[in-house]
Amino acid sequence: MTITAIAISALLFVAEPSAAAATATTTAEQIDAERLREAEAYVRGPAMSEMMDQMFSDEGMQGMLAGIMPAGTTDQEDMATALKIASEEMRKYRPRMEDAMIQASAKVFTLEELKAANEFYRSPEGRGMASKTQEFMQTYMELYLPIAQEYMASLMERVSEIQ
Repeated sequence: MTITAIAISALLFVAEPSAAAATATTTAEQIDAERLREAEAYVRGPAMSEMMDQMFSDEGMQGMLAGIMPAGTTDQEDMATALKIASEEMRKYRPRMEDAMIQASAKVFTLEELKAANEFYRSPEGRGMASKTQEFMQTYMELYLPIAQEYMASLMERVSEIQ
């Protein structure tokens, strides 16, 4: 699985909700309107949009697909067909994903934090950091994966001793 595939898979991973999350009933009506507006500005702003565009670009989607396509289906034609499907599906689901990010941002971050984040991401430095997110994640994953593999091997060895 490629670095990009791992990063996207982590983003798209859907886990079973915890009991706390399952009982949470935060809705748009329960969130302060100003905080919701700032959360929307944060998620739909240029920095976050650029980051999402990078992650869901053809290159990003190819990385994800390479990690999930069945073995033996990696020829160019299959990949092109899968990429077309993935892009169509992403166009359908991305608005809902962004809406969920807005709701989560409004629920988790304070109004002051959202205002500060929006101000930062409108600055040259913030835009610069946002534009380098994919490069950062790739660099991080290259450094992280050997450590994670070592950790998992050690963990599996020690846990297997319990039985």
